[in-house]
Amino acid sequence: MGSRLELEICDLNVDGSAVARHAGRVCFLDRGLPGERVLAEVTGQKKRALLARVLETLAPSPDEVRPFCPYFGECGGCALQNLSYPAQLRFKQQRARQVLSRIGGVAFSGLPDILPSPRLAGYRNKMEYAFGQEDSGAVRLGLKRRASNEVLDLESCPLQSPAAGAVLRAVRAWARANGLAPRSLVLREPEYLKEGVRQRSAELVCAAAPAPALLDKLWAALAGEGVTSLLITLKISGAAGQPGRPVKLYGPRSLWEEFGTLLLEFPLDGFAQTNTGAAALLYAKAAEYAGLRAGETLWDVYSGAGALALYIGKEAGSILGLEQNAAAVQAARANAARLGPHPHYGRARFEAGEAARLLPALALKLKNKRPDLLVADPPRGGMSARVLEGIVKARPGRLLYVSCDPATLARDLAGLGPFYRLRSLALVDMFPHTPHLEAVAALDLAPGPEYS
Repeated sequence: MGSRLELEICDLNVDGSAVARHAGRVCFLDRGLPGERVLAEVTGQKKRALLARVLETLAPSPDEVRPFCPYFGECGGCALQNLSYPAQLRFKQQRARQVLSRIGGVAFSGLPDILPSPRLAGYRNKMEYAFGQEDSGAVRLGLKRRASNEVLDLESCPLQSPAAGAVLRAVRAWARANGLAPRSLVLREPEYLKEGVRQRSAELVCAAAPAPALLDKLWAALAGEGVTSLLITLKISGAAGQPGRPVKLYGPRSLWEEFGTLLLEFPLDGFAQTNTGAAALLYAKAAEYAGLRAGETLWDVYSGAGALALYIGKEAGSILGLEQNAAAVQAARANAARLGPHPHYGRARFEAGEAARLLPALALKLKNKRPDLLVADPPRGGMSARVLEGIVKARPGRLLYVSCDPATLARDLAGLGPFYRLRSLALVDMFPHTPHLEAVAALDLAPGPEYS
């Protein structure tokens, strides 16, 4: 403890922190880039690893670039903004290969293909900002500091548009003027111009609803900043991962976004991919891998507003989508009805409920009518054991798995391993400057025993 070491950083950790080696032991540092030589102070140790903080950079990394955000280094949102974009892509490819090989048993002859994001700044159509309070009671609004729960006040985030920064500042001014500190603020900005007008929504997530007069003042202020919808949602403490309850709405209840030639409507609090340009690449790759033939049956077990199923299902004989969010189910039905006159859209059915409950029952009910293709785009935590069980019981001829976490994808591929074989895999950089990425995997039914 306290000793100083000269280290050369050789890798990045899954969260973007730096990794070096010293005397045969792994050393985890608080910052740094591969190829950088640093002077570091040991702050702790585990059985097989050292923990250290960087005191001084002795030689920079050849891949280091100047970050474009003034908050970089303080804000916990971007860990890789000082790493050149080609180097970011290589890191993500290598990390995905390691995780999929170690956990999922996937064999690679080289690095998996990766599709870069079309835009590196202003690419996010959704951002969730946190509220906090100083000891004096002053309200903060921004993002969490790196390795901290403290909220860093932001004027704007360059991953969103400058107009989003104006909305952020207006909400902060309103909260400070009224002594309020809600839970979070979600800003959404689709790229599609509806009737030539930029859509922009704000969702204020609260533990208790502010007085109606205060909300009216907020709506007036935000409308002046180009906000077209304001949703007030209640969410109790300790309900992480659980949806909030909408209690007040100003403006339209939905947003519209275009992926390639597919125009879809989404509920304000529903799921949509956060990087529209990269999502179009993802959906095109998914359609290529799906290889859906005319008249085939398609199931989507996390269907949302129907984006993935409707994008790849243009030749399907029928579509069945399962989705927990009731508002998203309504949007999916409306999207399918509006997208006619394709015959399959008239035979698209979307059901509300948890996939873990609906899928096993559906597989049992339709035992002799297995789907030709099943697609899944689950949350970051991946698919539950019951969903995996339902998939295997349904025995679709092909699987298409879209994942935002290679680790949970690898785990689920291992669970499906006795029954399915991986045919194709590609990565899509949906989140530049962060360690996160999206993956799409195509699997075929393997010959072997039925699930029992």
